Amino acid sequence: MFDPRLSADASSDDKLWAALCWIPAFTPWVALAILFVDEKRARPFLKYHAVHSLAVLAVLFLTSLILIGICLGAVTFFVMFYWAFLASQGKTFEIPLLSGFLRQQKWL
Repeated sequence: MFDPRLSADASSDDKLWAALCWIPAFTPWVALAILFVDEKRARPFLKYHAVHSLAVLAVLFLTSLILIGICLGAVTFFVMFYWAFLASQGKTFEIPLLSGFLRQQKWL
């Protein structure tokens, strides 16, 4: 779902950083950089995408121990490029089950 409140003040730089969070080769490094740099972490749009991308990576890592994780990982690899495109357009979205969990833990 698109949340206009988060992307209302997202600059083109924010959109680029958010998109890089979803590119599989950059996911952990860019997302961690956003969360460790105070200036970037203070931007709600960037924090939203950084936390989501790290959570997806953690789920993939945990499920990769079994065969379904490998299949899920292959599908998610391609879906992450779509999420990168949405982030570059200044949009947010909901990931079933994961977004609700992240809000419940007050990480978002």
